[in-house]
Amino acid sequence: MHSPFLFALGLATSFAPFSAAHTAFTTLFINDVNQGDGTCIRMAKEGNLATHPLAGGLDSEDMACGRDGQNAVAFSCPAPAGAKLTLEFREWADAAQPGSIDPSHVGPMAIYLKQVSDMQSDSAAGKGWFKIWDEGFDTKAGKWATEKLIANNGLLSINLPSGLPTGSYLARHEIITLQNVTNDKTDAQFYVGCAQLAIEGPSDSSIPSDKTVPIPGHISGPNDPGLTFNVYTADASTYPRGTESGGGGSPTPASGAAGAAETSGSEGGKRVRCRGLSRRRAGSR
Repeated sequence: MHSPFLFALGLATSFAPFSAAHTAFTTLFINDVNQGDGTCIRMAKEGNLATHPLAGGLDSEDMACGRDGQNAVAFSCPAPAGAKLTLEFREWADAAQPGSIDPSHVGPMAIYLKQVSDMQSDSAAGKGWFKIWDEGFDTKAGKWATEKLIANNGLLSINLPSGLPTGSYLARHEIITLQNVTNDKTDAQFYVGCAQLAIEGPSDSSIPSDKTVPIPGHISGPNDPGLTFNVYTADASTYPRGTESGGGGSPTPASGAAGAAETSGSEGGKRVRCRGLSRRRAGSR
């Protein structure tokens, strides 16, 4: 477990002045209240790796919450169902230099949730994840989700579904960057991370398992069309659409998306229909 102070200190001492930087989720806001750098966020133990893409394959357990994401942190941030979550991304995790993500890194973004029974023992990987928001290329704005993140100073805001049942949750971001994908090479980069939440919601709602996906396992494989898309030669508006809540398929945007989510600087973002949130009948378990 790591305190926010140690997180910031470790990052400050680990980065060389000219070391390569990519992006990292560093700070969570709930209903516009800053929870503090590193608070509630599962993070890499080595600060010099905090902003780097995942090194493992699609089957790596790091796909769930990133490097060392299997380790819980001491605190879960309280949030009511329907709350506004704002995630701050930094190109240098310790904010030694400005920026949210390397501008060359273009691609889609998504947010997933997973309800867990025991936050301290749950390793994050496995079944139970469901997507609540995603965005690929916004044809109206003419920008990828990552480009809109940069334009909004590294802040991404979404609303939690209002029908989430009370419980402990992991909130996972997924950024897939396609700048290294060519007709001869498939090298999509993944940037993922998780925040721990204690959500207070309706007591009579549930999340059916058939609306969830396993992570790792939510992407069909390295030849998935969403991972082999050439941003230099293909029409960005044809970026393949993913599935709403089934396994496999391209990661973003979801086919069942309904309207624009309330996202700062991301009007083209899609909130996935949470048909997986259902009311329990009286007397049912």
